[in-house]
Amino acid sequence: DLRADAQRKGHGQVWYAVCARADADGRVVEEARVQLPGDPILGEGKPENQNMALPFAHGEKLQLIDMNQAGYFEEALKMRCLLEEFEPPQRSKPGPITIVGFPEHVFTQSSGFVTAFFIAMQEHYFCSLVQRVLDEPLDIRLHYGHPDLLDKLHFATRGGVSKASKEINLSEDVFAGFKTTNAGGAVAFREYHLVGKGRPTNLMEINGFFAKLASGAAAACSTRDVHRFASALPLVRLLSYYYSSLAFYLHDVIVLHVTLLMPYLLSTLALLDIDHEFNSYLSDSLSLVALLPLLIATVSCVPSFAMVVYERGYKAAGNFLIGMLLTVSPVYFIFIAQTKSYHFARTVAFGGARYFTPQRNASVLHTTFHELYALFAPSHFFVAVDVAFMLSIAHVWSVSPRLLQATWATWSLVFCFYSAPFLYNPQAFELPFLLDDLSRLHDWLRHGGWDSWHRAASAASSSALSAPEHAWNSQFTLAARAFFYGFVATYIRIKARAPDSVALGYVVDGRFT
Repeated sequence: DLRADAQRKGHGQVWYAVCARADADGRVVEEARVQLPGDPILGEGKPENQNMALPFAHGEKLQLIDMNQAGYFEEALKMRCLLEEFEPPQRSKPGPITIVGFPEHVFTQSSGFVTAFFIAMQEHYFCSLVQRVLDEPLDIRLHYGHPDLLDKLHFATRGGVSKASKEINLSEDVFAGFKTTNAGGAVAFREYHLVGKGRPTNLMEINGFFAKLASGAAAACSTRDVHRFASALPLVRLLSYYYSSLAFYLHDVIVLHVTLLMPYLLSTLALLDIDHEFNSYLSDSLSLVALLPLLIATVSCVPSFAMVVYERGYKAAGNFLIGMLLTVSPVYFIFIAQTKSYHFARTVAFGGARYFTPQRNASVLHTTFHELYALFAPSHFFVAVDVAFMLSIAHVWSVSPRLLQATWATWSLVFCFYSAPFLYNPQAFELPFLLDDLSRLHDWLRHGGWDSWHRAASAASSSALSAPEHAWNSQFTLAARAFFYGFVATYIRIKARAPDSVALGYVVDGRFT
């Protein structure tokens, strides 16, 4: 057992990290203590506890185990082989190996909940195929959490295994990889060993998990560790790092923001009565932009499908693909893409990254509607309302008979944002639960629940806008951009009909005249 003890000395307090055990009679016996420079819990509890326990760990190698992990006896027999990976010669790596990683088996996929299967497939793909390529030939595999083996002597002399500052070190584990690479160490990945891993099973916990990852990745972009790490990398490794970490979230931000801008542009063109000038483009460029979210969902399914083909053959992969279609998996993947996009963009713009504490249980319990609203309104529901409203304006005032060809995919985006919390919420459409949800929602609105939620969201970060305000603010920003584009389109039309347009240097396509 590890405890923090404070003793008064003079006019202040002296803190100690104390290693304690229970004797045969159940009494607490102190084994050792190390004086600390101050209060040990300044940041998040998990990384602080890891670094505080480091002086009491025996041996030269270290393995940190999360509470949601499981070990297997037959895998423990391979530990000797893993320890040998640290020993020279290490011809495949430029420096001494300081971290040895290996895959994880997500055992919660058998909980019976479809979202548990989705995230298990995502984790299995990332922890096997992706890690394999990052290790060889890209040589950019870092540290993505436990249970990797670490060189204790290497990290104990370089400030610990994790960084624990609030917000900026939200994803505390990844900084061990930055730290050891900057110090000349190397990371290896071996697939002959694995451990069990429990992941969130319902949509609410999965949403919080990806929100934490996206916020942590955005906060890490502003750290000195990433700056030094990226500055020292050659071009190939730098691009490999970008596409394996930052681009995973940044591309979702770009695609979804561009897609959500299109309804504002279409409604502006319709209100200005110039959308018919763009009729020849509706079936090409605009419809292609509208299909970007469906492209995200397809691309998210392809890696899992390829992994099943590689590991189990085409027949099993065909059954897997049918199962993904029957469970409406594109709705899930689009919904999660919006979660990553919203939290990454919000953290980059305003900060305020927060740690999400999952319940760590196989939760298949029903979630009430007011809880769904409080969790998903800023990131999904408000956005869906705006998009649906702008699309309705475009359809009412547009004279184009082919507008639906360009907007049907965006309408499906609205459907995904609204339906995912209910499709993947157990017993959401059963009458007794539906009536109970309406009653609880009425009480939540009437007895100050909404007001408390709004105040908590507003006070979430002193340096950031509240979640609802930021959601509406971002949509008004998109509307301002769309009106600007509408003004540009009108300006081009006027200039195209003016006799001095050529003299002014404007080159206008004849289809605009």
